[in-house]
Amino acid sequence: MTVFYAMGSGWGHLYRTKMVATMFGKEDALILTTNTTAYTLFNPDQVVLITAEEMDANSCKGTLTNYLSDPAIDEIFIDTFPFGIMGELDTTLLEGKKINYLARRMKWDTYLKNISQNNISITLDTTYTLEPLEDQHQLFVEAKSSHTSLLKIEYPKPDYARVKIQGNKNCDPIWLIVHAFDKEEVEFLYNYACDCAVRENVAAYFIIISDQCIHLNTQGECIPHATAADWFPFADRIFTGGGFNTMQQVKPYLHKHTALPLPRKFDDQNWRINYFSKMVKQCC
Repeated sequence: MTVFYAMGSGWGHLYRTKMVATMFGKEDALILTTNTTAYTLFNPDQVVLITAEEMDANSCKGTLTNYLSDPAIDEIFIDTFPFGIMGELDTTLLEGKKINYLARRMKWDTYLKNISQNNISITLDTTYTLEPLEDQHQLFVEAKSSHTSLLKIEYPKPDYARVKIQGNKNCDPIWLIVHAFDKEEVEFLYNYACDCAVRENVAAYFIIISDQCIHLNTQGECIPHATAADWFPFADRIFTGGGFNTMQQVKPYLHKHTALPLPRKFDDQNWRINYFSKMVKQCC
């Protein structure tokens, strides 16, 4: 049996886990998470929800020990945080299991300073590198992994037939705002896009792809739970944060994409946006 460690408050950890589980044929794996959004992405029977009361290293380690001590569990995929989000994962807890690490760019020094590293150690069987890592993070991966491999995540293919726009607005410039989970951040992206429209004197039709419905002061609509990639070819402008999944999926449309780095404790969205901006300049 396989377990995916997908701890973290955002949607990205879970969506990436969903994609990787599908790629590796692990659709029935258990999902360890703190995020109730997991119930919308996975069968509820798969979800192991870590409660707020358990969110310290000792309590969480005790909870994880109860699950991971099951001898049927012989493999674990760890997303982003090799020692766990609080430093609760180590070799003793994971002994006898195949350990796969999904390595995404992050603020490595900040992460190490925020976890308990007393007597903590881990050995990784395989590290799948999802994007270029910080130097110290890369050195860690090389030192601790028996095997390393680049992994390009396969996202669902767009289905353009699902795109429906109200009010026959196909003649207007369509400006797309894509973000999930945090209403204030969706509003921030929308307000920034509105400011751009005013400065550029564009009467845009705004489409918000999000699980969060916000009030629009302009013409447009909120579309909950749509697949954003379906809409990318039809949008004249695309506004998003700098999260991993979003940046990977919008890559073919960087010429009309604006990304704003959103504040994250560990995710380095500034780096990622700059990295993709350089790609655009090189192509031009």
